[in-house]
Amino acid sequence: MGQIWRIFNVDHRAIYVGTGLYRKLGEWFFRSHHDLMASLRIPCLPAEIDEWLKSEERMPVHQRSTLLKLSNELLFMIFAELDDATLACLAITCKDFLTIAKPEFLRRIRRWHRSWAHCRIITLGEYTCSEDLNALPEGLLSEDEKAAVNAYADEMAIKNPEDAKYARNLYSYASEHYELDECSSYGMRSYDEDYDYRLPRRLTGSDKVMYGVLAGPIFSFTYPKGAEVLCNISKGEYVRDAGLTVPYRITLAHALVSQTCWSSQPSFAMCCSQEYEEKLMRGRWAGDKFCIVTEDTMPKLEDGEWKDVTKEVDSLLRHICDQSGDLVVGED
Repeated sequence: MGQIWRIFNVDHRAIYVGTGLYRKLGEWFFRSHHDLMASLRIPCLPAEIDEWLKSEERMPVHQRSTLLKLSNELLFMIFAELDDATLACLAITCKDFLTIAKPEFLRRIRRWHRSWAHCRIITLGEYTCSEDLNALPEGLLSEDEKAAVNAYADEMAIKNPEDAKYARNLYSYASEHYELDECSSYGMRSYDEDYDYRLPRRLTGSDKVMYGVLAGPIFSFTYPKGAEVLCNISKGEYVRDAGLTVPYRITLAHALVSQTCWSSQPSFAMCCSQEYEEKLMRGRWAGDKFCIVTEDTMPKLEDGEWKDVTKEVDSLLRHICDQSGDLVVGED
């Protein structure tokens, strides 16, 4: 039959649905996984904000409201209490307000983002030893998380003793208790019942456009532009997107999956030599924390320097692609 593989976010207690609910690794590995990529990026403010601030034609002149006599610290506190629609309308009235409110808008954008950055991620096979949590990567689970898995297994032992021996593992526990996550690259704001939806209709021209960027109910996220890298924050290693040489539409998402697989048995539904099979079955990065940033915005490590492992990761990806023949990376 072959084992099912799923991508788990241990910190968010989430399952990435882009793999399909119950599929073998080879059946979903070559999908595009663009939403998984987006979830690992760190959103930034839309470029339109700075464009509006620089444009005298599309923005009102500076105003001198008594509210601007308050310190920025007090304004930050006031802005934090306003809903998205009210804050957007206030920012539209004055360049100074919009400039001061930029950190608050950025905070809210990142709050709406379904981020998997800086989270423990593992691509787990269902054949991972079902009777011993020590079969997982060392240090993956906290003591409380281990206790939760064991409690679930004990509960299953009472309800169905025949299935209990398969329950004392993260795959079974997470499949039952974690939530499905689409990792969408689009966001949707929600408003209170008292929100006046007629308000945006009364806006015109650039004000209406700006309102849509700042507080529109549906929006797409903006990410920093530049050459991207996948950073393993836990190990201080990174993979350069520009350094991947495989002749397919392979991305940093595939690099992530190839390094985070973990199982007790090499059942992938993909062709691999024994050397690469062992590397894939016991991914060096399984359970680590990640983010995707540009080369010039890589986070500073607490200890040591970043290590480029692009060549090593590319070697595994190239082998998988070469062994798998002519493949077309499909949509999620």
